[in-house]
Amino acid sequence: MHNNGYDTSTTRKLYKKKVNKEKEEKEGRFVKFTYMGKETRAITKALKNTNINITFSVNNTISKLLTAGRCHTKQKYDNCGIYQLTCPTCCKKNI
Repeated sequence: MHNNGYDTSTTRKLYKKKVNKEKEEKEGRFVKFTYMGKETRAITKALKNTNINITFSVNNTISKLLTAGRCHTKQKYDNCGIYQLTCPTCCKKNI
């Protein structure tokens, strides 16, 4: 390609594409299922003898469990905590 005046990066891209395709065919494809119970097991059992690799995920992750109970209120003084109120006329503060 270089001797004929073509860009050699094209050859590299085509070679990488071919190598990746061969690697993918050898390893198979991955499919992600959210685990729901018996239904998920039945589907994955049907796909067991194919060239598809199966992975599982769950909905109850730690981040979802920790953030599920939080209540986001829009009013400023409905949240618990310590507040400081300043009088607009005398500038005294009440905590």
